[in-house]
Parts: sequence; C-alpha cells; structure tokens
Amino acid sequence: MPPALWGQERVYLADTAFVTDTGAGGAPASALFEPGGTYYGYDMKHTEGKAMADAIIVPAGAIWRFDTVILYAYQITTGASSPITAVYLSIYKDGPPGTGTLLWGDTVTNRMVATGFTGIYRVWPNDPAGKKPGAKNPILYTNRPIMYTKLFFSPAPILSAGEYWLVWSADGNKEHTGPWCPVKVLPGRKNPPDQKAMRKVDGKWSSIVEGAGHIGFNIIIKAGPGLGSVDSTAAMALYQNQPNPCGEQTTILFSLRDPGVSSFIFYNEFGAQQATFDNGYLGAGEHTVTIKTLGFPAGNYKYELRTEHGSMSKSMTVQ
Repeated sequence: MPPALWGQERVYLADTAFVTDTGAGGAPASALFEPGGTYYGYDMKHTEGKAMADAIIVPAGAIWRFDTVILYAYQITTGASSPITAVYLSIYKDGPPGTGTLLWGDTVTNRMVATGFTGIYRVWPNDPAGKKPGAKNPILYTNRPIMYTKLFFSPAPILSAGEYWLVWSADGNKEHTGPWCPVKVLPGRKNPPDQKAMRKVDGKWSSIVEGAGHIGFNIIIKAGPGLGSVDSTAAMALYQNQPNPCGEQTTILFSLRDPGVSSFIFYNEFGAQQATFDNGYLGAGEHTVTIKTLGFPAGNYKYELRTEHGSMSKSMTVQ
C-alpha cells in the first residue's frame, strides 16, 4: 500500500478532522460533539507525568519509514503565538504502554522542531446556536487556539505491518495551564467504536471514553522528500537498522532493483565475522528482515548486504 503524496512529501497517516463549525470572525471552530461530551481536551503536561497514547495501524504489506510527526496542543488564553516548548514521543509495538514493547524514542528528548497556530479554535458548543435566553455562545470562544507541533526524527523509524502505539507528552509556557491535547472530531460528529486512545494520570493508564464512545487524536505521519525513494539505477539500497543501538533484535530495511538471492553478514569491530543470515530469493523492491542479536556480545558491528550485483554496508551497535 503506497503512501499518499502531499506535495513532495509522503503522507502515511493524515488522521485530521478538526473543523466542524464556523466560529468567531468566521474562523474554524473545533469541538467534540459526542452526546454528553463536555471536554475541550486532555491534560498532557510532561512535567506532571501526564501523557497521551493512540494506536496506529500499518497495513499488511506496507513499510512506513518516516521522519516527521505532527501533533496538536493548546494552552488557554495564549493568543496566536504558540506557547508549546517541547514534545516527547515514544513508539510501542504489540500493545499500549504498560503491556507493549518500547520500539523507539524516550521521555527525555524534545523532538519538536517547529510549532505555530493552526488558525483553529477549540470550543465546547453546549449551546452552539446561542438559543438559550441570555446564554453566551461558546462557539465564538477564542481563548483556546490550537497549535500544531512538528516533530522530526533522525534516523527515521521503520515500521512494518502491524499495530503500534504513539505515546507523547508536552510542555508549554508556565504562565498558562496545560498543555492540553484536543481530541478528534469526525464527520457525523460521533467517534467510531474502534478508537483506542488512552491517557496517563498519576502513573496509571486508562482508556479515554467521552460521551457515547472512545476517543481518537489527530495525528499526521509524513516522510520528507526522497525519504524511502529508491534510485532505479542503483542495484540496491541499504538503510540504518532500527532500533540502533539494539538489544535482543533489530530490523533492517533494504531494497533491490532486480530480483535475486541476497544475504547479510555481520562483522565485529575487529573485523571478525559474527554471523550470516541468508535472505533467500527476493523480488525487486523494498524488504525488511528482523535479525536476532541476543547472542551478539555488546559492541559495534558492521552489517553487509550482499547480492550478485555487489554489496553495501552500515554500522550498528549492540548493547
């Protein structure tokens, strides 16, 4: 399943559905319309140990290699200048935090490289038409401007088919509350039952249920220009293993211009051969292999991809 194209970028996931109504001055207003819904968003303040988590699915047969994730946040009464100062992100495999395995990222590295005003305000339209006598019209509130936060990764994570969990938290201007994470608004103004978002408060994770259903968050996952593309004139391409450094296992992405037999050979830092893995006969295109490194002594290694057209190599570390 090839990723969609967004200008010169590949978009693997564009899970956005903020705009629901026209707010103050004609600006877009984003709101939760679940029956009984009462939330503007959820607190994800990193310094207080709070965080958000949401599941993403990489389709069967697909490989996502990306360098950018866009998430959203707001603090109250900040104006159009973004008050967000940091965003932290981790990726889990085979389950949410607490049950899944940490695949990539940590809780100490600020991944944010840019932030700004989306032009959208978060509102709570419990009286969207202002029909109640003497009631204010909250659809016109502008005290919760939604900010985008752009996160950049190098080297780019590699995700093969399956379910993954993104876990993130944020910090912002101490003069304002939060940061808060605005939940998703979907067409029809109801969230489907397959939403899986969770939140962490007081060291405990719990599912987020608002009104009639589970909640999802707005996430965009993108690969920059050229990332993941293969030079059709090159016999092969070899990418950095993930994770690196690795522990019990690591995944390597590579591509072949022509079908054929290939293998990986691992050498330790002294040049001695550590292990050989036969990939067998593979078709042209991109492939991933997962290498068990549990028996490798800790240290630095070189892994070499060999085919009948030549070889390529990269370095890796086993902890």
